Amino acid sequence: MCMETKIILNTLPEDDEIGVRHLGVTYCQQQDNAVRSDQLDDQTIAFETVDADLGDYYYIIKTDRWAFCDIDEIITLFNDFKKRLEVKNKKEEKA
Repeated sequence: MCMETKIILNTLPEDDEIGVRHLGVTYCQQQDNAVRSDQLDDQTIAFETVDADLGDYYYIIKTDRWAFCDIDEIITLFNDFKKRLEVKNKKEEKA
């Protein structure tokens, strides 16, 4: 009989567990109209988790430039990342 594997975020795995030390998502969009000539690339923003020891983790946001006109645009990104964390956490709860 196969046992269901438990996936644990940022903790040391035990016998039948698999540890996830990093979870990250990078979003991208085309440059905005106010871009300078030295910023012609698409814009990216990354949301990540970073191991803080003892089973905890920090959230990190990385970007050189991410322009938005409406606060709901950035909230949509946060909500998407939150859903991705929740899916992983639901898998943990089932184990």
